[in-house]
Amino acid sequence: MRKITRLACIVLVLGFVAAAVAETGDGGLPGEFLRFGVGARGLGMGRAYVAVSEGADAVYWNPAGLGGLLRWEAQAMHSNLYLDSRYDFVSFAYPIHKEGGIALGFVSLGMSGLERRNSYNTELGEFGINNWALMAGYGRYLWLKRLRIGVGAKFINESVGDEKASGFGGIDIGIMTKDFFRKLRLSVVLQGLGTGKVASDQYPMSIKTGLQYRLIRPLLISAQLDIVPDMSVKPRVGIEYRIMRGLYFRAGYDTKEISAGIGYSFSRLNLIATSVNMCGGEAEVDYATGVIGPVGNDYARVSLVVRGKEKIGIEELQKAENPCERLSEYEVLLGKEGAVGAGANLITGECNFNYQSVQAPLGADPDFTEAHYYFKEAYIGKFGRNWKEIIITDESAKPLFSQKTHYMFAEATLHSTQITEETEQLISDLIAAGGDSIAYDDRLKFDLAYCLEQLGRTDSAVALYEELSKREIDSPEKVMSLYRLALIYKDKKPAQALEYLNGLVNRYQAGFYTERGKRVSYPMFPKFKDNNLFDDALLMMGDIYRTEGGEENLRNAVRCYTQLLLLSPDLDKTNLRLARERLADVYEQLGEKDLAKKIRESSL
Repeated sequence: MRKITRLACIVLVLGFVAAAVAETGDGGLPGEFLRFGVGARGLGMGRAYVAVSEGADAVYWNPAGLGGLLRWEAQAMHSNLYLDSRYDFVSFAYPIHKEGGIALGFVSLGMSGLERRNSYNTELGEFGINNWALMAGYGRYLWLKRLRIGVGAKFINESVGDEKASGFGGIDIGIMTKDFFRKLRLSVVLQGLGTGKVASDQYPMSIKTGLQYRLIRPLLISAQLDIVPDMSVKPRVGIEYRIMRGLYFRAGYDTKEISAGIGYSFSRLNLIATSVNMCGGEAEVDYATGVIGPVGNDYARVSLVVRGKEKIGIEELQKAENPCERLSEYEVLLGKEGAVGAGANLITGECNFNYQSVQAPLGADPDFTEAHYYFKEAYIGKFGRNWKEIIITDESAKPLFSQKTHYMFAEATLHSTQITEETEQLISDLIAAGGDSIAYDDRLKFDLAYCLEQLGRTDSAVALYEELSKREIDSPEKVMSLYRLALIYKDKKPAQALEYLNGLVNRYQAGFYTERGKRVSYPMFPKFKDNNLFDDALLMMGDIYRTEGGEENLRNAVRCYTQLLLLSPDLDKTNLRLARERLADVYEQLGEKDLAKKIRESSL
């Protein structure tokens, strides 16, 4: 994490230093209308957008962004500029299954109604100025989806009155990395390579490098350097903050102005979204304006973005076979909003959870940090504070969530974070959310009971443990509840604790197994030493008998410790050492000092 933050800071500092030493600007250079920027989202973020753009506007900013297209997208922008000029942009992008994405774009700057006069100031009528460019781009993933690369080309036309000129606008080549640690993305674009002359003017080549960094889930920070060799170096920075689901605030700085903007994504609301949702898509409206800058620079920029249905949709996520072998395909969906993004995070979280609980070696310590991140993102990151209501009522989200994902989220949270009142509320909400069956009800109740126990609310925990311990079926939840009850009662009610433990060791001695009969390492929270609750229970029984004292109790303690040493040759080292030490201590109390000495010597 520190390395990522340090890298982001270095890039930003270098950008401002480079801008400070730049001696000339690029104003007045040929093709200035192509450097204005397109899309109200990118303009609102100060044009620091080459590492952010992944939609139809990527044909302008960075064709590598087209490699991540998952559905078709159309975008249109309009802005009234200085002297009643008009700046417009339209584009359309379409994904090619497993081959990336293609896009076409059109950008124009026009002015009309200008007076034509001769050297004697005589009116000769009106004329107009119209500059436009036609763009095409292609992008795709490379290197096991660790990198995106794209290429684009432009054709340029300029006209002033009756004078016209056109020519090749050059090649654009872009590279965009995957998101490192789900936070940092880097990008570089070379624009205008091999540009020809238009009306005897040579269009300059430019180099743009950028990064995006997700500081926290709702906050995206972007930074960029625009370099025109021997001409200028310009830094740009921008932010985007998600205020609530579908609503965004943006701001940016690009040496000429401070900009700001807002965006709203329509997933189910109003007439625009209704027409789009007929084909499974969504619409987004973005607005941006200059806040501080040159006089007359506070013009509005408005964009409309329409997106089609995801190529990888809810149905495919639900019916995916061997999803853990296809995680690289779903990685591009993790950042998507709504049900599709939630589904990709659920699959990734479940695969991480299963690895730690089933595939990891029995003696390994579990690390559910990754699983917790993905589950939290699927529930809270995608649906906000009202996630419980949404996953119950939303027709697209409801099929993705189940009691199985609920308990995985609960236990990953218990493993990975400090247990607080918020943890209790989360598990209670997961229980209330229900699911497709009641198969994991007891599992979630056990998690809640354990949470309450750790928070010091022992009476509430005991009530849940008691309920689970009385189940007719010998489930792991029942056996573990017996153990937790014994742990709670061992000092205050030792006889009751022994009753629980006797029931446990007589019924459940073999450890934990999956439904298919495979022994698993961490069936739930918390983990028990060497996966066999039988060991822990026998050790606790011996300790209770030893503490109670008296010859009969001490003989029972000897039985427990001896049984533990004889029946568990692969016993956890900690339990093995404790069993031997305490067995020797008991024999010493019984007056059999020679035997106690031999046991101690054998453990050396």
